[in-house]
Amino acid sequence: MGSLVDIANIVKTYGVKALNLVQKHPVELGCVAVAGGMALDDHRVRKSLKQEREKNVLYQEALKKHQAEIESLKTDIEREEYKNRLWEELMT
Repeated sequence: MGSLVDIANIVKTYGVKALNLVQKHPVELGCVAVAGGMALDDHRVRKSLKQEREKNVLYQEALKKHQAEIESLKTDIEREEYKNRLWEELMT
């Protein structure tokens, strides 16, 4: 019989196939529950990381557009007006 960590990794990695393996071998129900919890937690973490990466891409695009807007302004007066307009939008 494998260690609890081995069994948990099998269930986490192979899902239903691992459940069939567990049914053929005497394993405590707690091990299966822990492995299932680990798999759910891994899924949640991966999903949140994917969302953060997508949000980061959008942030980088907005930052590039903002920088292009600033560089297109010719004078310090135009830059100051743009800064004030942006600040007002952020504060409302």
